[in-house]
Amino acid sequence: MIGPFEENSIQCVDAYEAIKRIPDKSIDCIYTDIPYLYQQGGSGSSELGERTAKKRLRLMGYDDSRAALNGMTYGEMLKQAKRGEREQEGQSIENGIDYAILDEFCKKYGGKLPLFIGKTITMQSQVDALGEDEITDFLSIEPILEPLDLSSILGRTRQLIIGAETGNRKGKVIPQKEWITRIVEQADKRGIRVFMKGSIRKIMGDDFRRDRLIWG
Repeated sequence: MIGPFEENSIQCVDAYEAIKRIPDKSIDCIYTDIPYLYQQGGSGSSELGERTAKKRLRLMGYDDSRAALNGMTYGEMLKQAKRGEREQEGQSIENGIDYAILDEFCKKYGGKLPLFIGKTITMQSQVDALGEDEITDFLSIEPILEPLDLSSILGRTRQLIIGAETGNRKGKVIPQKEWITRIVEQADKRGIRVFMKGSIRKIMGDDFRRDRLIWG
């Protein structure tokens, strides 16, 4: 047990509240993928979600006091603001806002916590869009949706995590073994670790492998 929580279990709780019940010095690593709920507006209804939404509104230059005046939550106001930005600019509000929040976190805790920064890639267009000076500790290729050529970016990362699309949606992409084998070959040439998710175990068969994670 870790505090009141059983190990190797999924807890449907408010993480902001639950983490207060976990004893100090009982966690070695936290694997997270932010920004959360990006497509839904970028925040949840929890206290943490509201605080994050309020911070984003201020970074975007909005008067967050209008939320209370209009009987809205900060999350609802943020969603409305993002919708307006997309209509005006034809693109998402990513424009540095989410990364400004992450950057603030890294500056505050970077010297105190072992941070590993990663990026998710699913299509070749995302690979080609990476800046020449962009460096990540790991690349999460999950779900892999098409054949990928990573030769241009493998010199700037330390680990690959590969997985397939899960669920039963119409049009679900089932990757070919050749796609993954090609990525592994490219990684091996660079001495980069490869960790395969259980979603591709059947596809890879005897070639399924899990190199040690860089934070392991």
